[in-house]
Amino acid sequence: MATPVHIKTMGLEMTRRCLATCSHCMRGEAQNIDMSPSIIQETFKNKDHEIISIDEFYLTGGETLSNEKGFVYLLEYLLENKIPVNEFYSIINGLVYNSKIIKRLQYLEKTGTKVNLTTFKDQFHPKIPAKNLKKLFRLNFYHYYEEFLKYHEIYHLGRAIENHLGSESSLAYIMQFFLKIKNYVVIESISSEKLSIESLYVTAKGKFGEEPVNATWHMIDQKYTLDIVTDSLFTNCIFPNLKQDLEIMKETGKTFPIDSFITDYENAKRNGCLDIFLHNLNEDTMRNYLLHPQKRVRERN
Repeated sequence: MATPVHIKTMGLEMTRRCLATCSHCMRGEAQNIDMSPSIIQETFKNKDHEIISIDEFYLTGGETLSNEKGFVYLLEYLLENKIPVNEFYSIINGLVYNSKIIKRLQYLEKTGTKVNLTTFKDQFHPKIPAKNLKKLFRLNFYHYYEEFLKYHEIYHLGRAIENHLGSESSLAYIMQFFLKIKNYVVIESISSEKLSIESLYVTAKGKFGEEPVNATWHMIDQKYTLDIVTDSLFTNCIFPNLKQDLEIMKETGKTFPIDSFITDYENAKRNGCLDIFLHNLNEDTMRNYLLHPQKRVRERN
């Protein structure tokens, strides 16, 4: 049985294709890679989990509107499965206008989702075609900002390095943050009804983990080793994070009987019922470990 999952912040890398070749682009050279409908499907639902709601949902690229097949599939999936999304947004460059995508975004907005398409026009991005801009300005969820990027506001990554743009201090900041990111997601809470995840980001190649998105494609590919199609959110993501937290509790002298917990986990994994074990990892079960370390509720597992 698939475990219901709520995600606070979720991001999808829709594509690595882009018509622009901005000299300050932190991603690097564009790649002919789109997120496929199959990856989107596996991200939302498989035998282990099913995403049932999202607070904040954002798309990154490349130019997100250039992946018509994936974008349309995503929006139709949200609408057909009635998955509530509080906020849905993407930054676009305005070089592409796709009426099929826009139409479905309008449908999504009618369901109560706050939709936001934004363009930041600076000294690096190319001029937006007048016909596209005219259509975009007709949309009540489109926002256009003109700005002049200062040296320290440019990420010293990708093409920016090649073109001697941006501050190396910004690169140091990103690397410091990026190195802290693990290859699994962060649990906000576990209950019998659903599991709540703090943040999840899925690349166009189907690799997944916690944020960040402020990095080159090469950095993200190096860091994100888990595959949304072949790896389970549970066996490869959630438990290692929980196990680490419990080990820290043990090291700090807290009374949590971690040895009992890990023993049950290993037994469940060995007997092929790890999904059931994790699915039933709710507050009552955790309280059972705390109060009765020698009398574990195995029938739940």
